[in-house]
Amino acid sequence: MLDNALKFTPAHGKVGIQLLIAEKSVEIKISDTGPGIPKDLQSAIFERYRKADVNSEHDKGAGLGLAIVKKILEI
Repeated sequence: MLDNALKFTPAHGKVGIQLLIAEKSVEIKISDTGPGIPKDLQSAIFERYRKADVNSEHDKGAGLGLAIVKKILEI
């Protein structure tokens, strides 16, 4: 997720990381000033091999990052 925030935030944009620690949980929030994910793709962003823009300069990944993060967090 952090990799995507860094990859899709334009030059001079901002990426923020917030860590919230509770008694039995940890929450990590990542925010950025990038263009965001189109509404019609938001429901599918955690699917394997799903990419938001296959014709962009960022089309180097396999579309697995968010699916892997989701699986790790579900364990």
